[in-house]
Amino acid sequence: MTTFARRTNRLWLLSRVLIAALAALPMAQASGGTPYGLPSLPAMGDIMALHDSAGIAIDGFDPVAYFASGTAVGGLSQHEAQHNGVVWRFASRANREAFLQTPDAYLPRFGGHDPVGIANGQIVDARPELFLILDDMLLLFRTEQGREVVRNNPALVGKADQKWPEMALQLAR
Repeated sequence: MTTFARRTNRLWLLSRVLIAALAALPMAQASGGTPYGLPSLPAMGDIMALHDSAGIAIDGFDPVAYFASGTAVGGLSQHEAQHNGVVWRFASRANREAFLQTPDAYLPRFGGHDPVGIANGQIVDARPELFLILDDMLLLFRTEQGREVVRNNPALVGKADQKWPEMALQLAR
């Protein structure tokens, strides 16, 4: 094989690699590198209230229902919305709309993790059916005992507030 033929083969191979690489560019979104059509990933500062392996926040419970009815109500797949790259479910269209208008009012404090664990320097997953509304904050707990501790000593939430910014950085995004 001549030098000219080898160079031609190398150029042909290089051109095919470049064409394939350029063709793949539209597959990634500039905002997060996720494949086209999928939601963008949360930013580094966003805290995900994610407990379910299916990617549904607070195990599919309706965050608005805690405030509206004072109970933990499961959301429905026909009333889903995305916020900060996470899927949230709601029991009704009205709850979904209320959440979309002011999501920060309904998001669980500490990314949905147990405030007792956070106050003690540990990230502890909570059970969404164990909750407490305290000073217009939705708090989720791992155990009934933890909920009673906070109910009897609300200052513990202040301790968790102080530790949360550093602890939130430990969470996988």
